[in-house]
Amino acid sequence: MRVLLELGPEFRAAVSGTHRSAQHLARAASGGLRRAAQETASYIADHYLTGRVLRRRTGNLARALAGWMLSDLEAAVGVRPFSGVDAYAWLLTDEVKTIRPRTARLLAVPIGENLTAAGVPRFRSPREVPNGFFFRSAAGNLLFGYRLGKTERARIRPLFALVPEVMAFGSGALYDGVLDRVDAITDTVYRSIAEQLESA
Repeated sequence: MRVLLELGPEFRAAVSGTHRSAQHLARAASGGLRRAAQETASYIADHYLTGRVLRRRTGNLARALAGWMLSDLEAAVGVRPFSGVDAYAWLLTDEVKTIRPRTARLLAVPIGENLTAAGVPRFRSPREVPNGFFFRSAAGNLLFGYRLGKTERARIRPLFALVPEVMAFGSGALYDGVLDRVDAITDTVYRSIAEQLESA
């Protein structure tokens, strides 16, 4: 998952010559683009992956977010392939996925006190819950939980909702973060070029 940042064909044509000044200009622009891509990746991690848009669980997705150069005058912001978070990097995009069980009839979705403040399940499966049982809610939904006490009158605490499928929505954080930074990216590239011209 990545967004490409590139300086357009007009700029490429302007710096395509063999003259030393064109080469210096291309190097300065590439340096500015590299810095802008790295700053944009940090911005997205700080502003979009801190609980407001997409809650952090382990922080691996935020740490995998990077800005890097693909070639001269072309950079990328996103998650590098084979980064260890490929299975859920799509959460940074606008993608919508339907998740269905692979081997069982129903998905056990953690709910209520089974989730920590960071959204991490305390129990990954109903099988891990001692003395747990299935029951139906007043609305007819199938749930799994346990009793908070030893008597039949004790309150029931639901830990899982059992459903045939769930819709998961991406956050759009990658695209939104890059759009937020378009002016800053341009300024960083121009500043790098200006510094090169001043020192020439």
